[in-house]
Amino acid sequence: MGYTGAVTDYLVRMRYDVPSLEIREKGNWRRWWHKAIPVFMTLVGLVAPKFEDWFYENTVTTLGDTIYLPLGHDDGVKYFSKNFQRYGLLRHEAVHLRDWFANPVWFPFSYTLVLPAVWTTRFKWELRGYAQNMIVEMEETGFVQYATVNWICDNLGTSAYLWAHTSPRRIIESIRDQILDKKISGEYPDFEITKET
Repeated sequence: MGYTGAVTDYLVRMRYDVPSLEIREKGNWRRWWHKAIPVFMTLVGLVAPKFEDWFYENTVTTLGDTIYLPLGHDDGVKYFSKNFQRYGLLRHEAVHLRDWFANPVWFPFSYTLVLPAVWTTRFKWELRGYAQNMIVEMEETGFVQYATVNWICDNLGTSAYLWAHTSPRRIIESIRDQILDKKISGEYPDFEITKET
């Protein structure tokens, strides 16, 4: 596992910022309000078939101070150390963790209670996280592949994120270009997302 050291060091720093941080398998819900997730997923599944299985088996979710891994995974270091994409995912989730604690009321409210639209606040939060995926790819390979842009567009513009944005490609390509030009970098980049981005 080539990223074990980087992941371990990163988790130490994350726990310094959020001492109560835990990483668990989905289904092993930590807080009482996390137990609402299965109900919510069932309701979403009525609108977006197969979403519930996809959510449990393929996604990582951050709720407050807890990062939930897909079913069958309960070791954060092992899960995030597999490759640079998984390491990028850890850094993606760290952005959500920081955003949650910087905006403890607005982040969860705006992320979960905004219906699908042309542009949702959920898109802004997720774009900040996905920028980390591209930044890590740039750090590790010196480039950000269009396959990564396509993957992000496929996620943000579909039922995976309840249609957080109807056509995110231009914005995501702009963020990619800024990362390639080293205008956006670091573990918690601050950048403005506008219609011109």
